[in-house]
Amino acid sequence: MKYVHIALALALVGAVANAETSGPPVVVRGEAFPRRVETTVGVAREDQLDPNTGIPVSFEREQPIQTAAEGAAPALQVQLPIPQTAAEATPLQQAINNLRMDAALERSKAEETLRQAGDVGLAALIEWGLYHELPSVRTHSARLLGVWGGQRVLKYLVEAFYSAAFPTIPPYQVQYVATLDQQISNLTGQNFSFPVRRGSQAPEVANKTVLWWTANYEQLPQQLGE
Repeated sequence: MKYVHIALALALVGAVANAETSGPPVVVRGEAFPRRVETTVGVAREDQLDPNTGIPVSFEREQPIQTAAEGAAPALQVQLPIPQTAAEATPLQQAINNLRMDAALERSKAEETLRQAGDVGLAALIEWGLYHELPSVRTHSARLLGVWGGQRVLKYLVEAFYSAAFPTIPPYQVQYVATLDQQISNLTGQNFSFPVRRGSQAPEVANKTVLWWTANYEQLPQQLGE
């Protein structure tokens, strides 16, 4: 079972020339939306006229209730293939760090390290890249996940988008949110695009991606770690 991670809020420090400012990381990590629509039996109370007396009476009847509200459906059980030893994890963590925008010389080698790691590399991008403190690492991780992982990592991209979709998108977060939006649109075949720099539509668009996931989860490939 993969636990919800809470990203710590970090204060912005003064910008350093030619260095990337991390800004606060995304606020809450994933697991914030239902995975599927479930039908249960509930009780509905209705008022009707008694045919004999003409007096309104109440009665109860069973009816199917479709639950798609936040938190209504059980979470998808996943266990990402994360390396269990420091010797295995360190090269991948270093590769993730080298995805930052000021590490152009190391980035190509970092990408190759992650790509050759297969599913473990995808898990590293999810675990250490998608919520990294540096916006450029988050953005690059989101793009690589969409390109390499395809629909097998759609769950994690939607979770990240849902977490980052605030009515006001901070400038340092614009490219990250836009990349998530683009990758989700590509993988679903839907147009979820919106003017990210204005950002006011972000929560509404995030809810639409959740509804799409809820309606289409059963037809998607098994998610990484599922």
